Amino acid sequence: TPNSELVKQVIDPKEVAEWDGVRALDEQFRECEFQVCMCTISILRFLTDHRVAIPLAVTTRLLETHDVLMLLVPLMEKAPWVRKNRRNGNIEKFEEHRWQAIEEDDEGRLPKLHSQVWLTIYNLVMDQECRSRYELSSYRRETLLRLRRYINEVVVDQLPPLTNLHRTLEEMSISGQFTGAGQGSNPAAATPFVVELVAEVREALLRTYDGRWQEVTDYQLKEVLVKETPEEIKRLGQMISIPKEFLEVPPLDTP
Repeated sequence: TPNSELVKQVIDPKEVAEWDGVRALDEQFRECEFQVCMCTISILRFLTDHRVAIPLAVTTRLLETHDVLMLLVPLMEKAPWVRKNRRNGNIEKFEEHRWQAIEEDDEGRLPKLHSQVWLTIYNLVMDQECRSRYELSSYRRETLLRLRRYINEVVVDQLPPLTNLHRTLEEMSISGQFTGAGQGSNPAAATPFVVELVAEVREALLRTYDGRWQEVTDYQLKEVLVKETPEEIKRLGQMISIPKEFLEVPPLDTP
């Protein structure tokens, strides 16, 4: 269903004129946040494309820490990259970092971000290593099976690999697990230990200043981001100024 509440749409320019500075910044932040999130979808797809070449800790974070599959299914259902224009009622899609009207003869074509989400799901579900490491609980199974309603002839014609994904989901609905999960030459053994690289400096900073970021901001504004005094400005100007002797042009030698 096209969205109208995820991205702010202004019908009358007078509405914008009535915004104060804080409201304008909030709306700008929401717009930037939306665009960053849409770019993240493409980055996530490329991560899954090259999952074999990246450290195992990344796979663990994708499947367990963040449980990306459980995030992508409701994202697919919500489809925030499609909306209905409040002014003219036309359906628009978010592509090339802007909203574009969908032409009449182009209504059946999948938006690029829609395809990116499908390919990300396909990469994770069809990867044998991911199947072995992904504990398929009843909630996860039922959530993944909700994808079946969105795989139809129109989608498969544009993304043929989804035929295999649909077959895998049908098999999972019967057997209750991924086909071939836990099999193979090197299945992932259940273990209570997880070994991964941790950014110690970042984690330490997050723990130290948790809930104190406003205090840090106020301190930086007062002690670091201070305006220079006239003497400091003069001294800085002398540091970057060019000596006069370099500006003087020597006289030409006459024969």
